[in-house]
Order: sequence, then structure tokens, then C-alpha cells
Amino acid sequence: MSQPSGSNVVPFAPAARQRLSPRESASVLRGCRELALDRMGRALSGMLDRVEDELLALAGAAPDRAERDAYLDAGTEARDKRSLIESTFRQHFLDCFNRKVRGEEPMTQGAGEGAPTPDPEESLAVDAMSRKLQAACEGELGLLGRRMGFLLERPELAADANPVSPATVCSALRDACDQIESGLKARVALFNQLEQHAEAELRHIYHDLNAHLVERSILPDAIVAPDGAATQRMVALRHSDDATQPLVALRQPGDATQPVDLFAALVQLSRGSACAPEIPAAAIMGELTRMQRESAEVGSGTLVNELRTLPAFLHDGKPGTLDARTIDLVAMLFDALFADRHLPTSMKEQLGRLQLPILKAVLLDAGFFSDRRQAARRLLDALGDLGIGFAGDAVASRAAMDLVRDVVHGILADFDTGMALFASMAAMVETFIAANEEADAHLVRRASFVVEARERRDSALAAGVAEVARRLGARGFVPAPVREMLVEEWVHALADVYLTEGEGAPQWHRLVQAMEDLLWSVEPKAAAADRRRLIASLPMLIAEVGDGLARANTPAAKRVAFLAALVDCHALAIKAGLRGMAAVPEFAAPREAKLANPIVREMLTGGDVRVENFGFRIGHAAVVGAALMRTGAWSHVQRGTWVEFSCLGGPPARARLSWVSPGKGAYLFTNPLTGATAVSISPEALAEQMRLGVARMLNDAPLVGRAMDAMIAELRGRTAGARNPSP
Repeated sequence: MSQPSGSNVVPFAPAARQRLSPRESASVLRGCRELALDRMGRALSGMLDRVEDELLALAGAAPDRAERDAYLDAGTEARDKRSLIESTFRQHFLDCFNRKVRGEEPMTQGAGEGAPTPDPEESLAVDAMSRKLQAACEGELGLLGRRMGFLLERPELAADANPVSPATVCSALRDACDQIESGLKARVALFNQLEQHAEAELRHIYHDLNAHLVERSILPDAIVAPDGAATQRMVALRHSDDATQPLVALRQPGDATQPVDLFAALVQLSRGSACAPEIPAAAIMGELTRMQRESAEVGSGTLVNELRTLPAFLHDGKPGTLDARTIDLVAMLFDALFADRHLPTSMKEQLGRLQLPILKAVLLDAGFFSDRRQAARRLLDALGDLGIGFAGDAVASRAAMDLVRDVVHGILADFDTGMALFASMAAMVETFIAANEEADAHLVRRASFVVEARERRDSALAAGVAEVARRLGARGFVPAPVREMLVEEWVHALADVYLTEGEGAPQWHRLVQAMEDLLWSVEPKAAAADRRRLIASLPMLIAEVGDGLARANTPAAKRVAFLAALVDCHALAIKAGLRGMAAVPEFAAPREAKLANPIVREMLTGGDVRVENFGFRIGHAAVVGAALMRTGAWSHVQRGTWVEFSCLGGPPARARLSWVSPGKGAYLFTNPLTGATAVSISPEALAEQMRLGVARMLNDAPLVGRAMDAMIAELRGRTAGARNPSP
């Protein structure tokens, strides 16, 4: 029965479009291009963030100088030419996409007249990476290829002719890496390091492109017809005699060394394909629910993997019982969650209570491992996003933990077979996070004003310090009391003028001239004319010095003490002029203070906002920054990055980079769960703290995605161990 035009009922699945006009096809392709370009650009930016630090770590572990230099050069140029690398990638991708849409061959490196011939080593690396990504993303690419072929009216579209194929991406990456001018080794080092992250990023991008096309009714029901090898692998998965065999231990037929792609195996399991686990008998699901209800009464968390100790009758291989491979995958998921260094123990304990509900959710909805919006996975990711900011016993942290306990208890007590409960609990957590984010944004706005005011004061003080240092550096003889006064007090008078009137103001020049007159007055006076001039100028000089000390807010007692010492300095200046410098006591040359901790820590306030500020003392920041850049230890931190600090006193604290000042680049860290205290730290100070190991960056990628990366690494290790057993 047809739906009335005004009906509120929406069809469950979009109807497939049989044919598109050229204009409609062009519009959809343009949308795909913009989506792919945006997602790939953001992915490349995130990859470069990680790659810079990884190249520096590889340089530190390199066995020889040439390899170390290649990694250092690659890391340095990747940082310095980041904008050029990203823009080159975007331009090459656009050009290649447009050419493939038109059915033309993309321009290859060196194709232009006079262009350099591509290096064979680079070409081999690009081809190998393209093949690897093609295999890794086989499922999503197969669907995307069919949909692109439909839009381009080329049903038999070849894999490399797909405008968003891995070949397009790899070619654009090579062109981007060619902006590295340090040599072939540095370019290949950067390219190989980017390859380590490209696989996971492309899977998500291709998934989103498929979803984008399905929303526009482009072959919404399409499936990939498996080739012969893929069919045999699926049959092998279905009929494997060893029920406990890890999925990825299987081999492609006729290949004794090549393992089945790990992610593809997980996706095959989760998509409801021929090898997906069947929902076990109601009695078995009922037993799981009974065990789940019992755990709800316990109330305490656990870090024990209970899935590995399930009663044998639940997975003894009989029809209707649990698939042991499914249990193994979910158990591995929780192993990875328990081992995650970026998740607080308190959150791991609560997540550990969800082992049975998550196992049931995977059995009931096979999209858990492939669909980031699957209800149970969405809840775990939301809890992971909340947990990364847990900070001690703060009021907001306690509220967050209470919410987590309530959510976990609700799942344990009420979850049977309806996945809607997971969705509603995920929405509850996301709403809590959004409310805290809104309050945090308000805190960031107010705290940024406090930080900018502090930066203006620091700039003013630095100008005063530089002016005093320049004048002292031009003098060969400065008595200690005068030197100390200028360094400790006069700089603040200059800074005050700098802030209120500016460096070129008359009052600035007046203070500078008074400093010059003071320094001249304490030098030995050998000529009678100089002695007469000194005596005549003393009343005015004393008045100017007094005004400067008052502007610096010097305490009255300290002013009186300095003026008394100044009388002695003038007497010595006259004596040295009459009798020679031998009549003057020898002043010790000023020594550079060796500070155990040159980082200054102070609390800044502005209204009800408190900002804990960390920065190097005046004069140290430039030296440390230059050293960090020279040694390659500089860390470029992106907004949104979470950092754990162990140097704030008390237990480690976690905060997120929320704002970077446009003036001096100070980092402002906040935590939506900690209230009205923020942390401001200079980039140099943060890099030094990371070098010392008292600050570390946290991985705030979606929790289940992180766990799956760890699972894939473990499964690869199992496969390698099976292939190369120890003697």
C-alpha cells in the first residue's frame, strides 16, 4: 500500500535509484569528493601529529648515523613544511579524482616535461602500500567501487580506476612526501611512517563514503560478489574443525604464509555474513542473562576477564551454544580495555562489569565490530570519552563516576535482548558530556582573558629585562648594590611603563636615562669636572631613582637601604678616581644562577577563575626552546589533545588542550570534570616536562577502536607465532 504524501512514516530503507541524470550524478560525485577530501585532509593532519614524534623516537633507536639523520631530517621537515605537505596532498588528490571521473589516466610523477624521474624505491613503496590498503579495505572498497561505477556509468569499474582508490591516496601521499628535500631516505622514512596509520584511517573514510551514498539511495542493497579465494576463506571459516581457532590463523588457499586480513575477518564476523555467529538458543541466552543479573547485585568493579571462565556447557560446540570464536573476540576486547594505559582504573573496573551484556550484544547485533554507531559500541565509546578526563576526587568527577555506576547497573539489571537500552544509556552519557563541555567552553573563554593578561605582563617584563641587560652589558664596572637593584627592581618599573604607556613613551625614555645616569654616577671619577658634575646632579638623580623605585612598588625599607648603599657607591667612585681602582674593594663578578627547576609555578586569578600557570623564568624560555628545536625534542601539540601531568602535586591530573593564545602561543588546558581551575603552560615548559617524563600525551581516540587496534596486533602476533614456532 502506498504512503500518503503527508504521512509521517519513513521507509526503513531508501529505495534504490535506477538511473541518475548527468547533473544528479555530478552532484553526488561532487559531494563524495568534498567528503573524501575533508576526511582525508583531517586524517593526514592527525597522522602528521603522530608521525613527528614517532620519527624522533626512531632516530633515537637508529643503529647508525645515516639512518638516524634520515629520521631526524624527515621529522624536522615534516614539521617545518607541514602546510606545504598538506596542501600538496589535497591538490594532487583533487587532480587525480577529477581525472579518474573523466576516465583519464592520472598524471604520474615525472610525467611532465623536464620533471624528475621517479625513484624506483619510492615507486615500489607506493605500489606496496597501495596493494596493502586495497586488501585491508577490501569489503568497503568492493561496495564503494560498485556505487562509483553506477555513478560513472561504468559497471565494470576497475579497482585503480575508482576515484577514491588506495592508488589515488598513495599517489597523493607520495607527491606530498616529495616536498621533503633532505633526500630519498628521509622521504621514504616519512612515507613508510604514514603508512602505519593510513590503513585504519582509510577504513573509516570508505565506510563513511558508503554511508553517504546509501543515504542518497545509490545501490543501498548492494553486496560484494566474492571472488573464488574469498568464497573459500568464508567456507573455511564456517566449517573450521577447531572451534577455538583464532579467526586470523586461517590462510588463503594455496598460500602457506599469507594470513587472512585481520580487520576484514572481524568485519566478516560482525556483518551477519555467512560466517557470522548464530544467535544461540533461548535457554543459553537466558543463562547469560541470569549470570548478568547476579553480577548486578555485586556492585563492585572487576579487572578479571570473566569471559574466559564461562561454564563449559555454554560453549561446548553443540548446536545452539555459543561460538567459541565469538567469546574469544569479546574476551580479547576486554583484555585490551584492561590493558589500555590511557583509561583510568576506576573506569576499567566499571567496564569490566559489562562483559556479559557486551557478549550478548555482539551475539544479538553483529554490527558491533564494524559500525561505530552500533548501540553497545556507542555506549562503550561514550564511557571511554568520559573516563579519559577522570581526575581524582573532584566534585564533577564524583558526579561522573556516579553516572557511570548508574549506567552500568541499569544495563546489568534491565538488559535482556532489546538493544534500545544501550542506545538510551549512551544518550544519557553523551548528554552529561555535552553539559560539561558547555560549562568548559565558558571556562575557557574566561581563563583565556587571564592568560592573555599574564602574557602581556610577561612581554612587558621581558622588555624591561632586555633593556637593563643591554645597559649593564655595556659597562665594565657596576657595584653589586646597583646591579642588584636594576635587575630586581628597575625592570619592574620599566615593565609597568611598557604595559600602561608603551615602550616608546616619554616615561620609558625617562627611566632609561635615569638608569644611564645612575650607572655613570657610580663609575670612578678621575677628572675634577666629573666629580663636580656628580655632586651637582645628585639631588635630581636621587629623585629620579626614588620615582623609579616607587613605580616598581619597591617596599619603603628596601628603598631606604638602597639609597644608603648608593651613598657608599658614590664615595667609592670619587675615591677610585683620586687614588685609582686599587682603593675600591673587589666586587665579585655576577654569576649565572643555576636553578634546579627554572620553571615558575604560580596561581593566576580573574574573578572566580583560577589558572595555574607554568613557564620558564625570564631568559630561560628562549634558550630551552632553541635547544629543544635543535635536538628534535619539540612536541607540537594539537588542540583537543589530552595530557596527563604528574608534576602538579598530588595524584596525576588530566587536562585537554582547549585554547592556544594567538600572542605567545601559551597552551591552556582544561578538564570538563574538574570545575573552575585551568592550567596554562608555555610550549617550551610542556616540551621540557614531556622530555622529563612528568607529562605524557593520552590517546583519546574512540575506546573500542583503540581496543580493536590492540586486538589486531595480538592476532597478528598469534599468526606470526603459528607461522614461526619457537624451537
